[in-house]
Amino acid sequence: MAAIVTATGGAPAFAGTTPTQNCDLDTSAHRGACIYYDNEISQFTTPGPAATGFFDLTLDQHDVNHGTDSDGGHTAAPEDPAAHGGQGFQSIVSDGVWTGLETHVSYSPAGGPFSGIDQVGWHVDIPQQGDNTYEPKGSTYLFDTQTVPYEDRDGDHAIVTNRLSDRPLSIGIANSVTGLTLTQVGTETTGGMLMDPAGRTPGATLTSGTTNYFAGYRSGSDDATLQITYVVLPPPAGTDPTAPQSIYAGFQVHLDAVVNSTDPGAQNSTCSVTSATSLAALNCSVVQGGSNDGQSQVTVSITKP
Repeated sequence: MAAIVTATGGAPAFAGTTPTQNCDLDTSAHRGACIYYDNEISQFTTPGPAATGFFDLTLDQHDVNHGTDSDGGHTAAPEDPAAHGGQGFQSIVSDGVWTGLETHVSYSPAGGPFSGIDQVGWHVDIPQQGDNTYEPKGSTYLFDTQTVPYEDRDGDHAIVTNRLSDRPLSIGIANSVTGLTLTQVGTETTGGMLMDPAGRTPGATLTSGTTNYFAGYRSGSDDATLQITYVVLPPPAGTDPTAPQSIYAGFQVHLDAVVNSTDPGAQNSTCSVTSATSLAALNCSVVQGGSNDGQSQVTVSITKP
């Protein structure tokens, strides 16, 4: 999953943000690149409407096929680990006048539901001859938004920036009916997202005045989906027949959440109620929003008419 790379001329700059490391492109090296990266990969640490934490990133791949980034001079190797809150930096130069530079770097989130195949990083190649390559590298659930804010006229030196991110999705189901408890039927069905147990409300019951959350990280290619059904179980014998648990016994609420991979704000999710009697009614409404630059939410409300 790679974003389109853009290049602009002019003085070295980092997309309007002051770099935390100095980029020294005025060297004797025939080729040189300063590569900045921000770790913005969010993490669910508790059930709720948004992921409020961030993953540290473990360096999985650090290949320098041409050039050097660790000679202690103008160069710098990528950090390991790469923590959120600090701007990472790699500076690489060619070894000699008639050589180019090339590097492959990949990170993976430390812990959580991600596996070893969930990597994100970049490939930069400024050869002695031929076109330069600036390639963001991602996976199903991780993304690199890459820009080239500076490249000199001959293409010998460049500044490359990378924003490393994911797409957290929280689905909240709120029960606003006083005195009513709903119970989940079976196990929810999901697709197009990597579920995170840390963002899921435990248990199968949805009591009055509470919200059950389901959370994970959206795919970049497939719509994220979740189907779940709740039922109002009959109350114990002798319960007041006018109590909500008696009135709504047998009602089912079904959510079919669909979050579009390109437009997460599209209102594609639906929520329906199956009534056990014509003498009572429940309402179920759903709204959604968010963007591919950050968080997305689906919010379900179960109410009385």
